[in-house]
Amino acid sequence: MPPELPEAFVHSDVWAVGAVILALCRQMPKGVVKPPPADWTQDAEAWSKHPDSRKGIRDHGVGKYYSPELNNVVHECLRFNPRNRPLAFKLLAMINDGEKEAEKKG
Repeated sequence: MPPELPEAFVHSDVWAVGAVILALCRQMPKGVVKPPPADWTQDAEAWSKHPDSRKGIRDHGVGKYYSPELNNVVHECLRFNPRNRPLAFKLLAMINDGEKEAEKKG
């Protein structure tokens, strides 16, 4: 769930793409939001909007077994501020460029 919900932007879909890729690659059945700390007193929705709910997840990417290009795509998609995420056409270009790089490497 993007941190900006219940407000939705076109950037929310980009977050979702990154979250799905990350969850599939890292086998994260619960998604990309860490559980709240034991001393958290607010509700779960408030935690999902807190930057610490995703701290470290975006930075670790999909893992060392995947290409740097795929790690970069996830990194860009999961930026906390929606306005800092790539637009869909830019995301598609990043994915296409990564695919071309992978083909070159064989």
